[in-house]
Amino acid sequence: MADYGNNPYMYHPQNPFAMPGQQGYESEKKRAHIRKTIIYVSVVIGIFIVGIVSYIVFFRSGSEPNVPDNPRMLMDLRVLELPAKVHWGDNVEYNVEALNLGSATIYDIILRYDIINLDGNYFPTFRKEETVALVQKSEFPQSFEAKLAPGLYKVRVTAFYGNEKATASQSFEIVEEDATITDADLVRDDEPATTPPAQTNTPVQTNNDVQVSNIDKITGVSDSQLKSRALDMADSNAENAIRNCLSISNQNNANNCLMKCAEKSGRDSYCESMTDRDFRDDCYMSLALDGNSGLCSKIVNGYKKNSCLALT
Repeated sequence: MADYGNNPYMYHPQNPFAMPGQQGYESEKKRAHIRKTIIYVSVVIGIFIVGIVSYIVFFRSGSEPNVPDNPRMLMDLRVLELPAKVHWGDNVEYNVEALNLGSATIYDIILRYDIINLDGNYFPTFRKEETVALVQKSEFPQSFEAKLAPGLYKVRVTAFYGNEKATASQSFEIVEEDATITDADLVRDDEPATTPPAQTNTPVQTNNDVQVSNIDKITGVSDSQLKSRALDMADSNAENAIRNCLSISNQNNANNCLMKCAEKSGRDSYCESMTDRDFRDDCYMSLALDGNSGLCSKIVNGYKKNSCLALT
């Protein structure tokens, strides 16, 4: 039998009418068509992929423009449970609360504690510093002897971490006269107070305050008793617990009372009753970290909201 092979110029019995070279030409034409089809399909797929990537980058990421990426180290600082008025010589106790808002699970911070006058100058004999490890949420109890001349002062706490710092302060008043330490003992502060309005506790209402419904405040009961009563009924009677907390004379301590009730009961109604937006955000975050992750959506601060979503 003759071997016709692939020679297009030989006679093929299967197609006796084919011109010499016609079959090779048609095969090459088919291959060119296939190549064009592959190119077209590749271009369409490429355009589709570019469209998806563009949607993710420009539309999805642009849906929350005010929520930045969560930095590795970010924290919030607060002075809690400082009495509004103390007597000269009292041993004054308070707590410092540090909340980790960054992506790092633990890192060291330096805490500096100062007593300052209203001009921002500090008393060096009252300055203390310590290095502590910050985890999700940490409290550091502190105390000092109120041996200062009568008047208004502030406890100021500064946290140093990485190349950043956070500052919180709260006011108090010494009500009995004694001249043991006077303004002559003050040192002009080499670090002016940089406390944002949300972290101060001055009597003037700031833009960070929020309005809550008027309540019939309880009178004739000390702040410590009001807080104790509120915590006792936090699980069983939220309405009366909130009333006791909001009857506390110092606004910062009143919000702290509501925070403790929220953490004890797990109810976000205590957060909603707070008069300070930062306190309210911290309250929602605290409950979210305890398992109620849906409360992250109620946080107003972009960094805190982003951190809450990342940590829950």
